[in-house]
Amino acid sequence: MIEKMANGLADQLVEACLIEKERQEDYAYTYTCMAEKIITSGTILILSLVLKNFIPTIFFLTFFFALRTRTGGYHADTFLKCYFGTIAVYLFTFFICNYVDVNRVSLAVLLGLSTVVIGVFGTLNNPAIHMNRHELNESKKSARAMLVLEDVLIVFFIVIRGEVIIIKYMSAAIILCATLMCFAKISEMFDRQEGE
Repeated sequence: MIEKMANGLADQLVEACLIEKERQEDYAYTYTCMAEKIITSGTILILSLVLKNFIPTIFFLTFFFALRTRTGGYHADTFLKCYFGTIAVYLFTFFICNYVDVNRVSLAVLLGLSTVVIGVFGTLNNPAIHMNRHELNESKKSARAMLVLEDVLIVFFIVIRGEVIIIKYMSAAIILCATLMCFAKISEMFDRQEGE
């Protein structure tokens, strides 16, 4: 349904001579991605209000999307799988951050390992995007710069003795990005083995 609406919007833009016919597919893809992100983020924000967890969720989403758009990683093959998977991951994150007593050393180790993973990979080239070598290198630089910024913000919050729950959510966003990158690499290995 979202794809139909995005395609319809792109058709209207072509008919109104606002975009070229050759770019119609690109615009439809972009509109689809935007709509899916709005629906998913909106659902998470509503859940965060219901769970009385709005501010930590804002930090989580900001850190996660700022990094995820630069790193890439595992992607579900349909919007519904992505949507329900993302909601499940958010609820899992909510449970872990709010109800599991994670000691600071464990959190620091996980955050450190995640920083190494993202630092090494930088960006994974999504087959739907097909970045060339230059674009991939620029994306890797951007991902690493964002990672450093987010790590510095976490350290800053620790130094000023900020809310522990916010520090957990910021850290969870980085850990989740690294985890999704690892899943994508593992999935890629299995796909290669099946292709041989």
